This record gives sequence, structure tokens and C-alpha cells, in this order.
Amino acid sequence: MRKLKLLRTALKINGVSKVLISFLIYLSLTALAIMWIEPEIPNYFDALWYCFSVIFTIGFGDIVVISIVAKILTVILSFYAIIVFAILTATVVNYFSELQKAKYNDSVLEFMN
Repeated sequence: MRKLKLLRTALKINGVSKVLISFLIYLSLTALAIMWIEPEIPNYFDALWYCFSVIFTIGFGDIVVISIVAKILTVILSFYAIIVFAILTATVVNYFSELQKAKYNDSVLEFMN
């Protein structure tokens, strides 16, 4: 539990939490826009399902957008998701790397004393 609190703190310090919040807002707005634009997507849940399948590159193909605006929003969402997941991954890796480095430094200091 303590490590999760430390990770949450690291995400806040690096500003990644703001990136994640902005991504979730953009995801919600994109799903709403696609629901309004696309006649074949009748409700918000289906639009959100489409966005999740785009984000995680699953691409089931059960929902397909037709309009140019929806396709542009889909491309922007894809690029945004790639950037956000890259930042998140780098932050988590850096966090665990710093933890390992701190443990190593503590053990070296203990050995030298």
C-alpha cells in the first residue's frame, strides 16, 4: 500500500496526473462528439466502446465511423493515447528505477559504516 502512495505522489510531482485527467476529459468529449456525428452509433456507451477499442488498438470492427470529422477525431485520439501511455510508462519505469537506486545506495552506506 505504501508503494502505491509513493507512486501516486510521483505521478503528481511529475505532472502526469494532469495529463491523465486531460486525456480522460478528451476521451469523454470525443465519445460525445462521435455519438452526435455518427448516425450508426446510437448511444454514449457505444461511442465510448468505440473509443476504447481505438485506444487499445483492439479494433473489433463492430463499430465503424464513416464521417470525415469522426475519422479525424479518431486519429487524434489514437495519437494522444500513444503519447499518454508512453509518458505513463516512462514515469512508472523511472519511479521503480529510483526506488532500486535508493535501496542500493542505502545498502552501500550501511556496508561502509
